[in-house]
Amino acid sequence: MRQILKYLATTGAFLYEDYVCVISASEYVNSFGGVGNVILDKGEIQLNFWLERDRLFMDIKGISGEKWYSMEIVHEYITGDVPEASGMDSCNTEFLKDHFQRIQACFTAHEIERTERECKRLEKKRAKELFG
Repeated sequence: MRQILKYLATTGAFLYEDYVCVISASEYVNSFGGVGNVILDKGEIQLNFWLERDRLFMDIKGISGEKWYSMEIVHEYITGDVPEASGMDSCNTEFLKDHFQRIQACFTAHEIERTERECKRLEKKRAKELFG
């Protein structure tokens, strides 16, 4: 949990400073070495920061959406490029910073149906590539 909060207070501070995101929920469970997540809200979207084996990840969901989508899937949807790394490394953080408004626009009431349809398609494509 400290790793998530440290990221949000330092590297991810632009989410507060530039985009006025607010923490809407958090959870911490003191098992398996401690696992947790923090959810930020900004208008039409929610950002879910979570840890797995000490690696920080982020998923995105529209407020009116049905499902969370990984940063990598949203990145591919917006750019058409598959990111080389998963998780919130410096490249994905820069992508989030540079494309935040575009990401937010993808999850508006007007766009969410198309965004979710395409993200689901990309997830299926990626699963087929990884698992055959």
